[in-house]
Amino acid sequence: MGKKGRRKAQQSPSEAREHVTDKEVQTLCQKIFEIISLETPVLPVKQWEEHLKLREMVEKIRERQVDQTLFEKLDHSRKDHIASFTQWFNENGGKAEHVLIDDFGQQGLGLKAANDMKAGELFITIPRKLTISAETARNSELGPLIEKDNILRVMQNACLVLHVYCEKLKKNSFWKPYLDVLPTSYSTTLYFTVEEMQALKGSPAFGEALKLYRNIARQYAYLYQRLQQVCPETAKLPLRRNFTFDDHRWAVSTVITRQNKIPSTTGEPTLALIPMWDMCNHCHGTITTGYDMAEDSCKSLAVKDFKAGEQVCIFYGERSNADLLVHNGFVFEDNIHDKVGIQLGVSKSDPLFQKKEKLLSFMRMTASSHWYSIPCGDDPIGPELVTFLRVFSMGEDELNEWLEKASENSIELKTLSAVYSFVRQETEIKSWQFIETRLSLLLGQYKISDAEERESLESAEISNHKKLCIKLKRAEKRVLEKALKFVSTTRNKTAETRLETGRHCDNELDERQANTTSSDVMDDTTSAAEQLCINGE
Repeated sequence: MGKKGRRKAQQSPSEAREHVTDKEVQTLCQKIFEIISLETPVLPVKQWEEHLKLREMVEKIRERQVDQTLFEKLDHSRKDHIASFTQWFNENGGKAEHVLIDDFGQQGLGLKAANDMKAGELFITIPRKLTISAETARNSELGPLIEKDNILRVMQNACLVLHVYCEKLKKNSFWKPYLDVLPTSYSTTLYFTVEEMQALKGSPAFGEALKLYRNIARQYAYLYQRLQQVCPETAKLPLRRNFTFDDHRWAVSTVITRQNKIPSTTGEPTLALIPMWDMCNHCHGTITTGYDMAEDSCKSLAVKDFKAGEQVCIFYGERSNADLLVHNGFVFEDNIHDKVGIQLGVSKSDPLFQKKEKLLSFMRMTASSHWYSIPCGDDPIGPELVTFLRVFSMGEDELNEWLEKASENSIELKTLSAVYSFVRQETEIKSWQFIETRLSLLLGQYKISDAEERESLESAEISNHKKLCIKLKRAEKRVLEKALKFVSTTRNKTAETRLETGRHCDNELDERQANTTSSDVMDDTTSAAEQLCINGE
């Protein structure tokens, strides 16, 4: 470790630049494209196999670039730059009289109240001049490349990543005080080792984390090869002389943990980083930040009352813990907006697939594999999922009845998602039995016990990333357990209703039979309602 540090210290900027046109890195980037160009895997086991192949290529690239990486190995504390950042912020029109930057331990830097604040009180104003955005990227030296590149022209996030990377490399960047106070690394899943990534298995976040890694590996491979092309658009870019995977990962994580949409100077939405405001950590509440076009600035109001010295937080939106971990690098354990995804679809081998697909299409839904959300509230099975479960559980006769209603544009079609629907009782019971089984199977994947969770979270030998995985799974278990209890109760009530209905019908049938003549028995004029009763439906 000491030798590596000395070697890097002795290396001049010109020597570092020589490594950039590494032919082996170019070859590895091409191999990444070859892996990703294959059919996108659907099964988790195949996704993991692909991830390991990608990871192997990326790790080889990182080994080649170990002495070129700049951002993550900067020897400084974020707190060393607070004074210069605050001065830059104030001198360029930023206003944050009621808050100060402070260190909040594992949460990192944040804002604390300088004095008591009331809910709804304006506490920070950030003029457009301070923001760094996809629009400022187009107006920078990256502009010609963005304009000529078909992918960059439509991908604002990629433009913003390159822009942040470029500005970080420039010693005279206008945003240098802001970029210097940012973290030098993150806890997004892009920083997880293979072992830490495996700790996500069983959670829907596992697939999302693999997908993000896949996308960023592809993005890096594309941009690396694009930047190495000899053309006027790339010739003078500092990125062409220094574009490592680790630094790109840093720029990506900076953007995905901080990006927000603001109106551009033309009024169109643009992705942007908003200095000072983006130091606020998350809490429950409502969105209290907006853009004032008249003053051309972003303004934020206190989401609740804050006492002097208390951390001032904002509401990030109704996001699941899986989303927060993958894209922001933290788990909010008291998350009232948490939800767990469940993937369901109708198999094409199902003899009734076409009819189920057609009926679902009338409801503007798909029969193909689709992610449905199980929220943590009191009503975890939403209308869309209820509709799918009912159509999935229908027999052919009932499907034909509903398809006829659909072709007639009958308003009854809307009742498929209603609490009290006119689907057959047998279908209703099968629906709840099916989702109960699926939820039980999902819960079975969370194998760690509560006691083991507590022990692992207290252990100094467990990495912070693994602890985040444990916290995520613990939160998701609670959501699924609550949903399973709701489904089980609903299924039992449905079965009891069916039993009571059957008894009621049997009693009516016995009474009718006791009072009918032989001619009545031969009469085939029984009403539709009576026929339903006789069939016990």
